[in-house]
Amino acid sequence: MKRVLLSVLVSILWFTWKCESQSCDQWSAAAQCESGSAGACAWLNGACRCASEIELDILFGIDTSGSMQLSDFRIERDFLSKLVTQGIADGARIGFTMFNTYINESRPIDFWDSAELLSYVNGLYWTAGYTNTPELIVTALAEFARSKDPSRQQIFMIWTDGNPCLPGDCPLSVCEYAESVKRSGIRTII
Repeated sequence: MKRVLLSVLVSILWFTWKCESQSCDQWSAAAQCESGSAGACAWLNGACRCASEIELDILFGIDTSGSMQLSDFRIERDFLSKLVTQGIADGARIGFTMFNTYINESRPIDFWDSAELLSYVNGLYWTAGYTNTPELIVTALAEFARSKDPSRQQIFMIWTDGNPCLPGDCPLSVCEYAESVKRSGIRTII
């Protein structure tokens, strides 16, 4: 019996030491924080923090252009519906910007009631047109600046087929915007 209790005590002490040694506080640089923690930590406002403790501001840039096709848009909307109901924490603030030839800042970054969020996502519709990715990026940067809260991680999720195109300029490069997005600290997922 003593041997069992001793082994339990040793296991608890080892587990406690192991957990404490994985503390995000041990990293003092962004590269160490994100690569050394295997995704458990994230660099935010000059400090390494536990990724599960960081509240999120998410802006979805939804491509509704003609190159997406209606069937692709339906897949995109169905996935988004599952993501917002099952994959995003309740404390997240979420916004939506639809883009094609024109930019539709349909909902700014804000808190949502879960039923309202699902209803909104299910009501998204496809419109066709060109893919005005440059204006989407400019609009998103302005929205993130407007809603900035230093304690929250800003995430820009662009859902597109990756073909920026405007009348007379196809394909269109958006590389000139990369530095300003990076400098703003916004995590961008395409």
